[in-house]
Amino acid sequence: MIKNVSTTILLLRAYFVVAVLSIISNIVNVNGSLNYVIYGNQYVFYAFSVVSLILSGFILYFFFKPRKEGYYLVWAYTIYSILAGVVANVMMFLNWENYQALIISFVENRYGEMSADKMVFFTSPWYFYLILAIGYVVMGVVMYYTYRNRDYFLKNKLKV
Repeated sequence: MIKNVSTTILLLRAYFVVAVLSIISNIVNVNGSLNYVIYGNQYVFYAFSVVSLILSGFILYFFFKPRKEGYYLVWAYTIYSILAGVVANVMMFLNWENYQALIISFVENRYGEMSADKMVFFTSPWYFYLILAIGYVVMGVVMYYTYRNRDYFLKNKLKV
């Protein structure tokens, strides 16, 4: 067990544990995944999900056994996540009317009937811009704290 690990490393570990569990949940429970609806194609969904799962799994491993590869994988993962978000949104906005219908169907199947006001909100482009912006902020925080704790990976002073 590593002693004297900074709080930010512990939080980054927790983030990647949640990421791995979330990706596994999306893959196993495809019908409950909005990502499946957004990508619109099962092969695209599984390709993005499997790559994310592999990267997150290796990153998690390197958070417990720090090496320089882990540092670079965190950067690769964050850039990959940003690009995947852009691809998903471009795919959505190229065929917006179909995605609105799919999202309404998904939300009604999962949560039951919703009011017209809520449906307008959930199918608004601004809602997806907001989600994308929040995702970018989270990735920015991950990148910042990874950079700030780069010695954890690069100097590997800690005994494992």
